[in-house]
Formats: sequence, C-alpha cells, structure tokens
Amino acid sequence: MAEVGQLFFTNAVAPINLAQRFVRQIRPQTGVLAFMSSVLGSVTMPDAPELALYKASKAALNSMTNSFVTQLNEQFSDQKLTVLSLHPGWVKTDMGGEGADIDVQTSTRGLVDQVNAYVGKGGHHFVNYRGETIPW
Repeated sequence: MAEVGQLFFTNAVAPINLAQRFVRQIRPQTGVLAFMSSVLGSVTMPDAPELALYKASKAALNSMTNSFVTQLNEQFSDQKLTVLSLHPGWVKTDMGGEGADIDVQTSTRGLVDQVNAYVGKGGHHFVNYRGETIPW
C-alpha cells in the first residue's frame, strides 16, 4: 500500500504541487507549463493491463492537471496560458528497456520541439513527442 501511495504522489500529486509553486513565473502570453504524462494515462486507450497502477497514476496526473488548468484560467483570465501533458514515447531507459522504440535524445528533442511549437497557443493539450494528439 505504501508503494502505491508513493507512486501516486510521485506521478500525480508532486508535479501539481511543484507547478503551483512556480506558476506565477510563467511568461504571460508565451510561457508554457509542461507535465510529463504518458500515453498510458489515456483512459480511452485500453493497453498494458500489467501496468494498471502506473496507468492510473498518469491518468490521475491528467485529471489533476485539468483541474489545475481550470483554476489557472479563473485566476489568470487575462492571460493565454498554455499547458501541455506530454508523452515522451517509449524510451530506452531503465523503465523502457532496450526494446523501446527511441533513445533519450530523440525523445528529449521532440519534447522541446513541442514546448516551442505550442508557445502562445493557449489551452491544455495532450500530445506526444512528435506533436500527435493523444485522446484523453
């Protein structure tokens, strides 16, 4: 039970807590707030049942991010805030393993490209490192 609590704290609660502390430093009109989500956080895509708790923690992050965005829009109604929930791809890391599709550099470059591409667009978007929209 403690491991489940830690998983949800790490993947869902802590990112929102951190964003709350830094949100006032986002540049009006051009700043982008990005969260590291996962395609596994999509509740409409039934895959990886063996990762049910991880999936649930990322879905919780997406849900909490939606709530956070609603609060931000109420507080900063005069600003065009842009928030991204990003999927880095299946990356060759300790978690992804050697069989993963892409290396860290490809994922990182793609994530930075998406942050830059969404500057000034406003709204909350769920996209992968290639800019493809992911269904919630």
